[in-house]
Amino acid sequence: PFSVLRAALPDAKLLDADDMVCPGGVCSSVIGKVRVYIDDNHLTQTYVSSMAPELGRRFAALLGW
Repeated sequence: PFSVLRAALPDAKLLDADDMVCPGGVCSSVIGKVRVYIDDNHLTQTYVSSMAPELGRRFAALLGW
């Protein structure tokens, strides 16, 4: 999917967080004692909140801040 987006929007900056949701390519229902999924494709608010500091670092690096 990222390659298609990159081709369509060559100047867009994309952040891939798959490794945070499925570490090592394994999508677990619980990571660090926090439930990850609400259903088959939606993350819990608690898990997304736990990702915020790392996402912030990644966004800053992506934007060159």
